[in-house]
Amino acid sequence: MGMVAKQSSSICKAAVHAGVISDERGGFVDVMPVEKKKIYVGSLKNGVQSDSLKNPSDGNAFRIFAVKQ
Repeated sequence: MGMVAKQSSSICKAAVHAGVISDERGGFVDVMPVEKKKIYVGSLKNGVQSDSLKNPSDGNAFRIFAVKQ
């Protein structure tokens, strides 16, 4: 299952953070819009720091999945 990121997140950086693609090699991802969460807990994963947020005001969110080639 993919990770959920807020709408204003960079898709590429969110995919690297989730481990779906690597920053060095890149790749293809599938993005699915989903309802936003009330709370996002920040973390450092794969060299990308995500922010903690409470009740984000902007739009929806998205879920990222790896695309097999």
